[in-house]
Amino acid sequence: LRHLATALAGLLAALDPALVVLGGGVGGALGPYLDELDAGVRAVGLPRYRAGAPLAITTLGDDVSLLGAAVVALEAAGLRTRRGDGGRA
Repeated sequence: LRHLATALAGLLAALDPALVVLGGGVGGALGPYLDELDAGVRAVGLPRYRAGAPLAITTLGDDVSLLGAAVVALEAAGLRTRRGDGGRA
């Protein structure tokens, strides 16, 4: 987990996302270790993440990648999708 925490800390520093969602098989496998992963990111990450890293495990299960690909394909085809984030509806 130490190497993954270091990699996530680097991504957080470079991209500054509001949230990193771990999904698919990785998310399922890391679920029980999320607290330990968060502690690792806090230990090596930027000071702004010392209070907690914005990490979450998807609730969509292993099919999250397929669902994301379907949304991208529909939007690329000019079809509308509904998003909970206020995106194209």
